[in-house]
Order: sequence, then structure tokens, then C-alpha cells
Amino acid sequence: QTRMARKLPNGHYTVPHLLAFAVKEYAPDGKVMRVIKTDLEELGGRREENWPFTAIELDSGNLLVNLTHGNKTVEFAAEDQRIGFHRRSSLGRISGRRRRPITSRNTRSLRSTWRA
Repeated sequence: QTRMARKLPNGHYTVPHLLAFAVKEYAPDGKVMRVIKTDLEELGGRREENWPFTAIELDSGNLLVNLTHGNKTVEFAAEDQRIGFHRRSSLGRISGRRRRPITSRNTRSLRSTWRA
């Protein structure tokens, strides 16, 4: 299942694939240029149900990914390396999907997930 595709400044698209536990970057011709796995063991593996729902490119070129059932927000560097992540429950109630500054040695921003 896919949703929330976003066009990047270079003309490519980032597409979260929920049940594939991956965010893929596609060229306009459909060629897969990059795959970012969200079922990494360091994030809790598949048992955490880290289904990617949104993937947003930051000004730095890093990718901010919200993981629905996993209740996490993860920032990936351009080299597909995880920079940092936060569990929603550790931050208290945050409403909406808005970028907020946080204090962390790993990352400088956070995009939260929420439930209706």
C-alpha cells in the first residue's frame, strides 16, 4: 500500500510503502533510485510495525519519516543512515504533524504523528 507521495526538487518522488516497511525514491521514469528500510532492528524490527506513512525531505537533504503503528519519527541522512529517532510516547502529547524544535544530540527537528 502506498500513499503520501511527494515530489522532490530534483523531480524524483518519495513514496512510503506501508506494508513493505520501506520508503522508496523514484525517478520520473519509475526507476527506483533509493530504498530506505523502516524495519531496522535498531528501531524494533517488524514486531514494532514501523509502517512509513509520510516522508518529507528537509532543507538539509535528510528525510524525515513518520512511522504510524511504531509511533516513531525517524530522520535519515542522504546516505540512508539513521540520524535519530523519537518515540511519540516519550515526548508527551503532540498534536498534528508539525515541525517542532527539540533538544537532542542526534537531531534538531521533529515531526509528530497523531491519532484521531
